[in-house]
Amino acid sequence: MIVFAVGAVWIWHSSSNSPESKKLESNIAEMNGDYSFYKHAIENNTEEHYIKKIDKDNINLSSKINDIKPVIQQSLEQVYNQTKNTSDHEKLKGKIKDLGSEWSDILSQISEPTVSQSGKEQAVYDSMTDLKIAFGKYDISTKTMSCYVLVNWKSPVIAGTAQGGSQTLKGSDFFTMDYKVTDNSFSNVQYKQAMDGAEK
Repeated sequence: MIVFAVGAVWIWHSSSNSPESKKLESNIAEMNGDYSFYKHAIENNTEEHYIKKIDKDNINLSSKINDIKPVIQQSLEQVYNQTKNTSDHEKLKGKIKDLGSEWSDILSQISEPTVSQSGKEQAVYDSMTDLKIAFGKYDISTKTMSCYVLVNWKSPVIAGTAQGGSQTLKGSDFFTMDYKVTDNSFSNVQYKQAMDGAEK
């Protein structure tokens, strides 16, 4: 870049009044501005700067993650292990309020018991068979981390299959969201479900 700038200055001195020189001079000024911007960005995005910024914000990420994981686990146990009927479902939102309204609303919707024509209630989930919680990179500017939650579950026994038997459904619920470490809130919650098959 320095060699280019020196060459450009020589050309400019050779024909300082030509339109090409004025354009070249403008391009050099623009490139110098870009160089300054990128140099500043690189200097301010080192690992050391990143750590200093987290320290300055007084945020202990390990502690935050260790504190929120049990909250997530206990709330999901309420959804997948304890919501067996309409009465349980009505109390659910109060028990999982620590997950915030956005995530709680989704969990409430997907766990609402069904009622058959005969009036018999059927829970959506029998139990959570596995739970995985992971966190992504911390964003200094928004003070958020990506959060990934995978729940493997099985349904209660479902009677009345085509062959006259019964079966248990198995599936996975996958949630992705932003976790704000300053107030332990969750936002931009996305949900996907995958069915793994049936177990007779």
